[in-house]
Amino acid sequence: RRNKHGWNFALTTSTGDDVESTALIIQALRAAGVKKSDSSIKNGFKWMRYQRNQQEGYNPDAAAGETNSNATALAIQAYDAIDQPASKSKLALRKLLAKDGHFKKTGTVDADSKVLSTSDSVLALSDMHYPVVKRKKADSSCVS
Repeated sequence: RRNKHGWNFALTTSTGDDVESTALIIQALRAAGVKKSDSSIKNGFKWMRYQRNQQEGYNPDAAAGETNSNATALAIQAYDAIDQPASKSKLALRKLLAKDGHFKKTGTVDADSKVLSTSDSVLALSDMHYPVVKRKKADSSCVS
């Protein structure tokens, strides 16, 4: 159900691709045992990577949009799922950390759900991705 470039929440070809769905599906495919060299993963990741803004963050609505904590955290997790470095995106995400410890939605807007933005961000910054399990081998499926 991948579109021309990535995936969307509806998993249809009639709706445009989005960074968050693409990042989640990359993680799901890897967890299901799909190799990181698979063409769907490679092409979806390549498209997702082109959606970065100048700060190396991600926005769910526009590639040039303001860095969004949820979209950036999910993208970082996809990077981790295929063993790609995301240090600049992590710096962009860290800039959204508020003084009280939660992650803001963007630099100018607070999160609709501080729990979601913070949990996704903490997971991404800890070099983890969904599903959070310990794998037996570095390039193996998370499925038993």
